[in-house]
Amino acid sequence: MARSEHVTIEVAGHEVRLSNPKKVYFPQAGFTKHDLVNYYLAAADAVLVHVRDRPTVMKRFVNGIEQEPIWQKRVPQKIPDWLQTVTLFVPTRWAVDGLEAMTWRGQGFSAALAPVGAMLAFSAAFAALAIWKFDWEE
Repeated sequence: MARSEHVTIEVAGHEVRLSNPKKVYFPQAGFTKHDLVNYYLAAADAVLVHVRDRPTVMKRFVNGIEQEPIWQKRVPQKIPDWLQTVTLFVPTRWAVDGLEAMTWRGQGFSAALAPVGAMLAFSAAFAALAIWKFDWEE
């Protein structure tokens, strides 16, 4: 069996192997897996403050964004030594501890979306409660 095409990129001092970099993820725009990883690298500072050291799962779009995703909750047996993992009683999730981990595990950003969305929803709910319940007049 032939190995798939790949590129190796350096991320935060670690080598990350990106398989199938020319695979088209967004057909309408023509964006590839490599384009997506480059976008994640550019947006990493804004995302990592929200997901660092938090348990996550991997939402994989193995056949592109237009097909059904696969939710991967378990960590594969072969992972880099530097990748942080965490075991919870139920369910098992992954923790994103840096840019290289986010790049390796998702070669995607979906790890950040659910926790950030939940945090924003709670922030909005508590802000609304504060405005409603507290008298802000001096």
